[in-house]
Amino acid sequence: MVATLSFKTDVYPFIQSKCASCHNGSAVDGSLDLTSESKAFTNLTTGTAAESGCTAQYVVSGDATSSLLYQKVSGSGLTRSCGSQMPYLTSANVTTVQDWINQGAAP
Repeated sequence: MVATLSFKTDVYPFIQSKCASCHNGSAVDGSLDLTSESKAFTNLTTGTAAESGCTAQYVVSGDATSSLLYQKVSGSGLTRSCGSQMPYLTSANVTTVQDWINQGAAP
């Protein structure tokens, strides 16, 4: 049984260290702002992004495979995750994102 995960303690620490430097709300990476825990949680759980001509939700609570966030971090999306400058997430980080979303994406 997987322990109940939270964004604040289980997901955001590696999002902050590996993603927020580019996803800071500037023109570099659109409007996705991951620079604070509250902004990141709100933007990921309520936001959408245009991806290959379609609009997708970053997080579909309870369904990681339909979530753009999971598709990006796992490499299963339509485009390569973030680019060559990205400090890649570990497989444990990817599993944490998947489990957190599948558990309902709790704060």
